[in-house]
Amino acid sequence: MGIQHRDQTQDAFLSTINPLIQEFGPLQVLDDLIHLRAADSVQYPILAYPRSVSDAAPFDYYTGQDLDDMINHTVTSLIDDGFNPG
Repeated sequence: MGIQHRDQTQDAFLSTINPLIQEFGPLQVLDDLIHLRAADSVQYPILAYPRSVSDAAPFDYYTGQDLDDMINHTVTSLIDDGFNPG
């Protein structure tokens, strides 16, 4: 699973598909999308989360790079604690 890189040769069908899908193939899991957005040269928030249960107005905003870093940290911690992702 994960991002599948395609050959440079594209058939006529693929030429009508989103360029990101042409380059990386269909996104299989949410981490694929986050990893893709983390590579953006300009980072924009892709997730907003309320700061408090009691006050829905203020939000924390996270870019693809923020989320990718959080995921990498979590996976590293799980592996360090003995989780086997294989």
